[in-house]
Amino acid sequence: MTDRVPPNSPETERSVLGSCMLGRDIVASALHEGLTGSDFYVSANKLIWETVCAIFDKGDEPDIVTISDALGASGRLSMVGGTPYLSELSNVASAPNLGPWVAILKSHSLRRNMIDIGTTLQDKAFNLSLDPSDVRAETENALMDTGTTGSGLEKVGDHLPAFFESVEAYSSGVIAGIKTGFDKLDTMTGGFMNGDLIVLAGRPSMGKSAFALAIALNAAKTVPVALFSLEMSRKQLIERMMCMEAKVEMHRLRAGTLPQRDVPKLSTAAGPVYDAPIYIDDTAGITLSQIRAQLLRKPVGLVVIDYLQLMNGPGSSTQDMVSRISRGLKEIAKGFDVPVVALSQLSRAVEQRGGDHRPMLSDLRESGAIEQDADAVLFMYRGEYYFKDDERLKGKAEVIVSKQRNGPTGWAGLAWIAAYARFENLADPEPTWEQQ
Repeated sequence: MTDRVPPNSPETERSVLGSCMLGRDIVASALHEGLTGSDFYVSANKLIWETVCAIFDKGDEPDIVTISDALGASGRLSMVGGTPYLSELSNVASAPNLGPWVAILKSHSLRRNMIDIGTTLQDKAFNLSLDPSDVRAETENALMDTGTTGSGLEKVGDHLPAFFESVEAYSSGVIAGIKTGFDKLDTMTGGFMNGDLIVLAGRPSMGKSAFALAIALNAAKTVPVALFSLEMSRKQLIERMMCMEAKVEMHRLRAGTLPQRDVPKLSTAAGPVYDAPIYIDDTAGITLSQIRAQLLRKPVGLVVIDYLQLMNGPGSSTQDMVSRISRGLKEIAKGFDVPVVALSQLSRAVEQRGGDHRPMLSDLRESGAIEQDADAVLFMYRGEYYFKDDERLKGKAEVIVSKQRNGPTGWAGLAWIAAYARFENLADPEPTWEQQ
């Protein structure tokens, strides 16, 4: 197997390079097709292409003279076969065939990349010190990244039909994004949009996990949901789901003191929970690579991560690691075209501050990158936690929208039923963002 020559086509490489000597517009076409130095198998041809690109970037014409001068100035002309080889390239130029030729080079390059990934996989598979799950996740991510390129420049007018479809949907009052099930929040945000990173933050005991679970259950009525739980086990999450849906007290369930009248409630709730396309991964310290690998195997319409600071990843410090993870989650949202809801801790500054202890963006723990990467930042707040004697606050909560890249900020009131760890829409009218 090792004696086999990787896929390549020196003749096609020469034809592409020769065509690029016809003018800057040809080079521009090749670049638009996504041609890069790694697409060349012959090292001399790769060096010539890089020189052509350097000349192109300077605004000059990449012909035999300029390429020879550039290679000669760097002492590398002899490495490509000298001027005679450049003259030979110019004799095989043919601009009309550039597209098919570039496609051939890209195809061979993709195959070589896959061969490299397979070789690396084989080496790692023989290394018993490595976790096979990690190796598989790394390989799947490498395969996903292989050969991917951006969409490039596209004319705005080509996308106007989709824009007017959105306008029609907005005008009809339809929530464009994924519905959370909480009416005032959905009105305020338009639902959670594909490609967005939504950070849901709060201090302990504010109910952020319960709220995220409620969003997952509501969203699962229309799209599959992936829930990555780094804090609670799959068993604990299912218990929470069942108690929330059945409206039974969780502490009684766990203590074995659940009244007999509540047992049928659990049976009734089992149907919707069973049918809900919610997929749970409770791997502790999960990494970005593992999340990507899971999403490749199980496409979903919403991703929930509880919570960001418990994820593992590279970084010179905790702050650096969290910054990298935050950026990676945004890339996952954009790459998979799904909303990603990432729960986050807040610093103790919330408690140390006077007043009503409402959180602020500066309270996001570990890194300002979270605020920067997020398309929306939501805070969970329950005033009754701090002011237990205030009857006006009992059973009420707020979701505070402190940042929204494409919409207003403000807050929406919620009902909080502590016995069931359940959030609901408030029955009585409450101030909303429109009234502030």
